[in-house]
Amino acid sequence: MLGIPGHAALKRSFERGYPIRVIRGWKGDSRYSPINCYRFDGLYRITDIRTAVSKSLTSDGTPIEICQFDLKRLPEELQDSTAVERQIHNLLEQQEELPLDELEPVESEAEAESDEETPPGEKFPEKRSTTVQRLVRDTAVPRNVKALYDGTCQVCGLRLVGPNGNTYSEGAHIQPLGEPHRGPDVEPNVLCLCPNCHVRLDIGAIVIEDDWSIIVRAGALGGNVHPKLTMHRKHKVHVDYVRYHRKRWQGDSGPSAE
Repeated sequence: MLGIPGHAALKRSFERGYPIRVIRGWKGDSRYSPINCYRFDGLYRITDIRTAVSKSLTSDGTPIEICQFDLKRLPEELQDSTAVERQIHNLLEQQEELPLDELEPVESEAEAESDEETPPGEKFPEKRSTTVQRLVRDTAVPRNVKALYDGTCQVCGLRLVGPNGNTYSEGAHIQPLGEPHRGPDVEPNVLCLCPNCHVRLDIGAIVIEDDWSIIVRAGALGGNVHPKLTMHRKHKVHVDYVRYHRKRWQGDSGPSAE
């Protein structure tokens, strides 16, 4: 049904090789959907178009033809920068443009020789200027999850509160984001944890079963672990990610094709 304006625009983008922006809602695929909101998921390319018959029928029983589009997310280097990424990029550029008298001086040969004469116990660590490049992700995903639990750890129930009344918790990815795991930065793959339980999850000291039972695989000092993961009704943790985590640490069944 390419007569629909939106479909015609997608077809034109496919024919011309234009990327499209994808906004994901909370009623879509449970593996990636946000919590009761919409989220910009980045730039995608349309790889194929086809016509199919909908499972639903019209009121008089007539079949409905629909258009289906296959999408593939563009690599990170081709994605638009977020506001946070642009801000950090600008700060780095400003740092690189500092005048020479404000930069870290390079140690001269004379200074190096004087270091050799420094009495034992008075030598200081060497200073070097380095540039680090890393991907800065939008904080909306962990912030959404932590807000649901008001900073309370889903594993042990600990709620850390500072003197200003603000809570502290961490958004922990079940299937890690980096290589070779390539987990998605989405709410169904994130837990609200205290720092201790975040480390426990990351080192495989705890794993989670399909029924959300928490299995302690190594000593869990510093707080009692709940028998089951605390789950908010709006937080739909997807079982594929906990299966991936288990497979990584104890060789259990891997991600399903559900």
